[in-house]
Order: sequence, then structure tokens, then C-alpha cells
Amino acid sequence: MFSTQRQAEILRLAREQRTCTITDLAARFEVSDETIRRNIKPLIAQGLLLKVHGGIMLPERLDEPPFQRRMAASLAGKRAIAARVGELVRDGDSLILEGGTTCVHIARALAAHARLT
Repeated sequence: MFSTQRQAEILRLAREQRTCTITDLAARFEVSDETIRRNIKPLIAQGLLLKVHGGIMLPERLDEPPFQRRMAASLAGKRAIAARVGELVRDGDSLILEGGTTCVHIARALAAHARLT
């Protein structure tokens, strides 16, 4: 089997099973663990799979999606919230922001304010 065919089958299996171990994939295709690692490397680089200890999984199976993907999710709503907070906050106000992605948008909306604590 060619490596591109194997890669396509690995993706199919990952979509079907949600996670796969390197050892199980190597046994299934009757190749070495290292061959599987070489086959999955481009799939990981393309963001189609994520490497986890001993195996692979689909990106959406993470408990918390990568930060950039969360930043783009519900973008219009986050920007609307940020704009409204920007209207409510006055120069010299004190506020607390946590580390969520909506708060990043809020912080950007507050950049023009002075003397914020």
C-alpha cells in the first residue's frame, strides 16, 4: 500500500474511531510504528490530526479547542460584546478580565481608554 493510501485510511479510521494508537495502526497495516509516524506527520502538519501520547486523534476531540480557533468562533458576538463594554467603561475605571477569548476582544476594544486599572 502506498503511503498516500495509508494516510487516507488512517484519516478514515480516525474519523470512525475518534482516536487511534500508533501500535494499533502499525499492526493493522502490517508496518512498523516508525512508518506510521512518518505517515501521520504530514496529516498533523496540515491540522487534520493531533498527535497525543501514543497515538492520534481528531482536532475537535480536544477538551478545549486551540486558542486561534476559539478566537474566531462566534466572532460577531464577541465583537459586539467588546464594543458594548468599550462604551460602558470610562477612562480611569478599574476592571478585571479573565483569560477567555471574549476578553481578548474586550481588551482590544479598551485599548483607546486611558488610566485603566
